[in-house]
Amino acid sequence: MANQQYKILLVEDDHVIRSIYETILSQEGFNLVVAVDGVEGLEAAEAQFPSLILLDLMMPNLDGVGMLKKLRQTDWGKGIPVVILTNIGPNEITADIKKLNVMDTLVKVDLSPSELIEKVQNYLNKLN
Repeated sequence: MANQQYKILLVEDDHVIRSIYETILSQEGFNLVVAVDGVEGLEAAEAQFPSLILLDLMMPNLDGVGMLKKLRQTDWGKGIPVVILTNIGPNEITADIKKLNVMDTLVKVDLSPSELIEKVQNYLNKLN
């Protein structure tokens, strides 16, 4: 499968959402790595060097903004494409987050599983 060449890191603390995204991305044949908070996400990013990170903002231990800031401070992490997954509105995304070089921001409640797959495919196509 063509998707297998891409490694996606999903960083999401909500069990239900994480499980749904994990299922649909795996069914599409993506090589998926999953983390439940920013601490695990940062460790997984360094160990796995994913093609794309899907990053929740509101998480325990280290939130998405904290993880993204730490990621961008490293040589290995500054170029990894990141898509924010959140339930806060687009108008509430701060300039601080936008400065951290995010590819896109997706509102989870407005996102169907098929839309997620389509968007992930589009992001990965842009990398080629």
